[in-house]
Amino acid sequence: MSRSSTQPPMDAEAVTPSDSTNIQTFRGINCAGSGYIYVDMESGRANVRHYVSAGSAYPCVGNRIYSTGTTATEITVLR
Repeated sequence: MSRSSTQPPMDAEAVTPSDSTNIQTFRGINCAGSGYIYVDMESGRANVRHYVSAGSAYPCVGNRIYSTGTTATEITVLR
């Protein structure tokens, strides 16, 4: 059964940002502490900066969250 990109996420996972390790593709980001998050997007764009407000779900599809430059805290990815 395939999922539409408009369906809400079905899973969430706390992640530790890394400059060298990809993670399973995510569809959104949430954090406990507001700040910038640098991600590799599914489109192939690398090290793209996003500002994420604490407690809000930020929609983006990617597979890496960098530690360098990321200031948001307690990051959770949504799948």
